[in-house]
Amino acid sequence: NISASDRDQGSVYGSVSYSIAGDSLHCIVNEHGEVINRRPFDAERNSTMEMPRLLVNVYDGGGFHSAATVQIMVVDKNDNRPQFDPTAYKSSVKEDAPIGTTVAALRVHDLDVSKEFNSVKNFTISQSPKHFPFDVKPSGAIVTSAQLDYESENTNYAFTVVAYDSGGLSTTAPAKVNIQVLNVPDVTPSFTQTVYASSVVENSG
Repeated sequence: NISASDRDQGSVYGSVSYSIAGDSLHCIVNEHGEVINRRPFDAERNSTMEMPRLLVNVYDGGGFHSAATVQIMVVDKNDNRPQFDPTAYKSSVKEDAPIGTTVAALRVHDLDVSKEFNSVKNFTISQSPKHFPFDVKPSGAIVTSAQLDYESENTNYAFTVVAYDSGGLSTTAPAKVNIQVLNVPDVTPSFTQTVYASSVVENSG
């Protein structure tokens, strides 16, 4: 909202009117000095660099005028959900991998231009199996959180991950993750018993 006044008295010379110089595609100005947008602004499309400065003229009833420059800054709001790209991840890890080993790296992006909204704040694992040995770091890295064992009952882990941006919006669709545990020779062969006894008849053979 801009404001102008004229010290001349009377309804003719003391009144003022406003106009925008040139043909503005974005805004108009009404008789009260309010700059009104012609169509909705989108911070992802209308950055400050793309928004031209407006030259607003004010006229009195006698033909005198002056001008003021108006710079419009489009403030971003959290109106875009983060998205995984890709949405499916498949990886494998050896059972002897140390705890903290990175198995996969989730990639997620947010179209909001403001860092206040477009940064991913946290990840949540959903639909995870029992005795789940993985964790998701704030960077999106999936790491081992417990020692793996191929000889255990589960060697294939399928689960989903949801990401949340710093404004609280979740991803449009969860990421589907599948991790296969690979076997390594880590089991020593052993006899079924420690002592074996047998007999043989002399000259039997």
